[in-house]
Amino acid sequence: MTNDEARREAFAKLEKAAASLVPDLIELVEAQEKKPMLTRGHYGAYMSVISTLAKGNRTVAVVTAMALKKAGANAQGVNDALRICCPM
Repeated sequence: MTNDEARREAFAKLEKAAASLVPDLIELVEAQEKKPMLTRGHYGAYMSVISTLAKGNRTVAVVTAMALKKAGANAQGVNDALRICCPM
């Protein structure tokens, strides 16, 4: 297996994990997106979700961020939250 194939396989697994979370996050995201923005792109709310689920695990944080975006969350807000919760 080449490095590219391994990366694609790993990414596919992350995508599958994120997709499995989407149904559980849709209601939360829809409710949040209807609220006035208190932080840019609602990053405060999404940071709370990411940090609660990830508990410091970068991979879980990335999967949660992917799921939030698939559920309709503001991408800028999710990216900002991920950057704050789990800096590289």
